[in-house]
Amino acid sequence: MAEQKPLVTVSGQVQQLPAGDTLPVTVLGFTPENAANKDASGGYAGLTLFKLNLRNAANTFTSFLTNAATAVRTWTMPDKDGTVAMTNDKLSAFAATTSAELAGVLSDETGDGGGFVRANNATLTAPMAAATLVDNLATLRLADATFVKSQIASTVNSAAIAQGIAMTAAASGSSGIAVADNAQLDMGTSNFSVFCSVSLPDWTPAATVILAQKTDGTNGWVLSVLATGVLRLTINTTNYDSTAATGLVDGTFGKIEVVVTRESASVAGSVVFYVNGVQLGASVAITAGSPTTVNNAESLYLMGTTAARSAGVVNAFYLLNYAHSAAQALLLYRNGLDFADKFGNFTDIVINGSFAADTDWTKSTGVTISGGYCHFTSAAANSAVYQSNGLIYGKKYRVTFDVANYVEGSFFINLGNLTLGTVNANGSYSLIGICGIIPTFFGIQASGASSNTFDVTNVTCTEIGATVVLDPAGINLSNWFDSSFNGLNASYPAVGFSQTREVIDNGKRLPATAVTGSATLTIAQLPTREIQDTHASGATATYTLPTAALMDAALPTFPIGSTFEWCLINLSAAAADTCTIAAGTSHTIVGNAVVQSAHATTGALYGSTGLFRTKKTAAATYVTSRIG
Repeated sequence: MAEQKPLVTVSGQVQQLPAGDTLPVTVLGFTPENAANKDASGGYAGLTLFKLNLRNAANTFTSFLTNAATAVRTWTMPDKDGTVAMTNDKLSAFAATTSAELAGVLSDETGDGGGFVRANNATLTAPMAAATLVDNLATLRLADATFVKSQIASTVNSAAIAQGIAMTAAASGSSGIAVADNAQLDMGTSNFSVFCSVSLPDWTPAATVILAQKTDGTNGWVLSVLATGVLRLTINTTNYDSTAATGLVDGTFGKIEVVVTRESASVAGSVVFYVNGVQLGASVAITAGSPTTVNNAESLYLMGTTAARSAGVVNAFYLLNYAHSAAQALLLYRNGLDFADKFGNFTDIVINGSFAADTDWTKSTGVTISGGYCHFTSAAANSAVYQSNGLIYGKKYRVTFDVANYVEGSFFINLGNLTLGTVNANGSYSLIGICGIIPTFFGIQASGASSNTFDVTNVTCTEIGATVVLDPAGINLSNWFDSSFNGLNASYPAVGFSQTREVIDNGKRLPATAVTGSATLTIAQLPTREIQDTHASGATATYTLPTAALMDAALPTFPIGSTFEWCLINLSAAAADTCTIAAGTSHTIVGNAVVQSAHATTGALYGSTGLFRTKKTAAATYVTSRIG
């Protein structure tokens, strides 16, 4: 057979090599191995634009591994079979990994025990389902703010069990709790603060609820809660709304304070709202301009107006004649009214503060009074003009005065031996301070090192603080006693109110309620605390508890978990004249429901008085238990 010559393709044509010819490798476009390009491991270190052509088994797809490095790089492949994963693959493409293994990979884990967390201050965008928000001692649970507030309110809300005045709603024909008009209630154009402790059945009410007001419709102020849960203060006819809702839980108390800093012709004022000692939203600006007085001749009303009542319970109200700071608002919430804030009024205790005559003041050398001024003329340090008046140690005062003809030196107000301010320029001043341990001393005292020359006039000093103080302790049968010493006692409306706790009159209980035979007990009978039965001889009287629906209707602000106690005294004479307490709809009775008569064979043996405690366990659900 003839020798077969190899076929080659040269320049696109198939040719047969002559016998004995050799094929240059350059014809195939292939460079033979060059030992100079090899590195120590036998690989090629010097190749550029290198592509590794990979074909699948069917020879239908070609893939390439390319090198885009711009510097010397070394890639080490693991010594095992496996599947290559891409950077955009899910973690499921990898083998299952334990938490401990994952923690070992992280360098900044901050969770408990080194666990992985997304952020140190992560934000929960969706609260857990309500069904999971229950007591659980075995595992850690998360709760949103609403749930936490509700639990705190239901267990720690001490105001819920304090004495207060419960009001039912009336759109007309009645009024709120009233404090008659008085000059001590008129804030004029001054700063002021309004505080009230109140519980509403709905803190996002269907209609605006008036918490407190003193207005004639043109001049005055109104504090209210809007349907959105936002607080509103109306000053004269301009509304100022809080920038956030209260967030309070329905049926629980909130201690609301609004602080007003009045505007001036050149400086804007502000309205700041506080709920339970914490500022609610941002401060709301009052546009700069000459302030208009809020004085009027109308009464001050709580939980209503002159013609309507608001539903809720109020157990404290203070009106202060100055603007609280944030720190003072927090202290008021935590501790109640501070001693320094009691007994506020607008009565000037300075005598002859206008220096109309050279009387009523004691003067040092270099100090004279004439022409409506007190003159300090080259007066030495500590030179003073002073008088004795009715200051109270530890009480807070506002001192105002004008300075004219200032030349040199300085002075301060000596308030019961405490220094107030340092003044060294002409102008009008208003300073606030607390009286020191020498309450008989009020003076103006030079403080310059050597010579002090200036004139002072129009000096006033008034007690600042609460001009009306309505506390739970002041609630009595006939009115709500004002403990500010201004005598501004509040009167109750003719109907639609009740005290939330028993009121003692001269050491005695309220008059007992008499019953004479089987009947359904009314809501009005239970709060009297004492029900006396005298029924027909030889019979058993059954007294049915009010339905839960009636209880809720009569006590709309009675908080879940709260209780009150009452007793039934069986005065019937025959041994068979027992009394039985029967359950009402959704109002159960627990314990011995039978109260024996006063007969010697029964009452003497078992007692003829039954003591009961009624508790609201849930909405429209009550339980009355025999406790004695």
